[in-house]
Amino acid sequence: MPQNTTENMKSDHTAHGRNKFEWLFLGEASRITHSYDRPIWETDHFAVLPSLGSIVSGWLLIVPKFPVCRIADVDSWLRNEFEALAHKTIRSVERDFGRAYLFEHGGASGSKISCGVDQAHLHIVPLDFDLVDMALTSKPGSWDEIDQLSFPYDLCDPDEYWYVSNQERTMTMAISDPQSQWFRKLIATKTGHHERWDYNQHPFFENIEKTRKAIGANG
Repeated sequence: MPQNTTENMKSDHTAHGRNKFEWLFLGEASRITHSYDRPIWETDHFAVLPSLGSIVSGWLLIVPKFPVCRIADVDSWLRNEFEALAHKTIRSVERDFGRAYLFEHGGASGSKISCGVDQAHLHIVPLDFDLVDMALTSKPGSWDEIDQLSFPYDLCDPDEYWYVSNQERTMTMAISDPQSQWFRKLIATKTGHHERWDYNQHPFFENIEKTRKAIGANG
């Protein structure tokens, strides 16, 4: 097993610049005051956070506690830990809010696809429509399909990608025309929040608090 130390992670992070989740791997959690930046759960290498811009309640993120741009680039020795946390998060979201869908904008540092974050983060969001079907309809093209819940690693080459799963079907597409917050735009349109897809402009604090209250109360 590779021995990635905190100091190694700090050095890697410094080499790649700053990002919006830097406090997770720079030991600055005690300075966090925003509700959306306080982890709901943590493991040694990952944290679960409510999503800023939660268009619906129950929207969570799984974020690595080390600098990495895409889930596809998470080292193989960390995958069991990541998947166990993902399954726990899915169960909690579905218990309190409804069927969970997963997606990622898998972009390189500085890309529009990275949504201004430059840190890998998997979205787990409850929806009353099929986000996979909507993605396929909205962007016909060369999607690759897996008939089960799979995660982005080993599914994508070094290209930037979109990833989406309804837990029965998992789809990925290599992206040559970067767009910001593409899945957020789909969700905003379907839920009647057509112009409120940008998490920077529309944080939906009320939904963040509903998420923390429900999941915090039920463990």
